Amino acid sequence: MRSFFGYLMVLLIAGVISSNTHAQVPNPKLFVGIEVFFVSSDATKFGGCKAKFNVDFGADPDIGVDSGGPCDREELSFGCDGTQGVTKAAGNQMYSSAQLAFAMGKQVNVRVNPAYVVNGICVASRVDVTANDATGF
Repeated sequence: MRSFFGYLMVLLIAGVISSNTHAQVPNPKLFVGIEVFFVSSDATKFGGCKAKFNVDFGADPDIGVDSGGPCDREELSFGCDGTQGVTKAAGNQMYSSAQLAFAMGKQVNVRVNPAYVVNGICVASRVDVTANDATGF
């Protein structure tokens, strides 16, 4: 009987810790019609690749550090090294899309996943290259 209550107590504590930790991470958020200012690769930082946009994710009221969220700056990682919640293939495809948009002067729609942060910047979970007047989906 004693071990049953001990086991039950461990489950309750684990559930409380898990629910408190999960509740602090905001939901992914879609940013529509933003511009890519630069793209960068790095072998040891930012998940291997990143881009800078004309949106300050740090000031966003839902995911920004200014409002208690994890995202900072105008930069996003794409997780090209496969360690930040996306596969290497998906990360590199999103990075390629950002490079295409940058080279062609097109806008992008970016879904930011604040559950994954690397070196102080959030990781994207989707990138759509759009015509400059399109909103995507």
